Amino acid sequence: MNLGMYKPGQGYWTRVLTAVGASGLAVGAAFWINSELLPKFAGEVSSRDKSIVWAAVLGATALGLWLVLNTPRVVEFMIATESEMKKVDWPSRKTLFVMTSVVIGSLFTLAILVKVIDAAFTLLFQLIHIL
Repeated sequence: MNLGMYKPGQGYWTRVLTAVGASGLAVGAAFWINSELLPKFAGEVSSRDKSIVWAAVLGATALGLWLVLNTPRVVEFMIATESEMKKVDWPSRKTLFVMTSVVIGSLFTLAILVKVIDAAFTLLFQLIHIL
């Protein structure tokens, strides 16, 4: 078993952001286990037991991430992903603002249209005594 990093320096940001996301999920899992799961099965839980759960969940996550993020197949995928993201033609700030405004405006227009149609059908159904 090789404990060194496979292809260090390549796919760095993809690995880091994957580790950050998985760590956030692990913290949420540890919090859920301590606040919801343990009290249901063990009743009153000591702070020592909670610390053990935190250490176990975060330690297992760290070990799992190290093993998965150093697997050649996964690393090759992350390197390819990072290189493809560098090829993306990102919009300018102004273009992004305009596109976002169009999407939000369209959503509000659609919401108003659905509300008007809903009100019209409600009125129609009240007139013919279905509602």
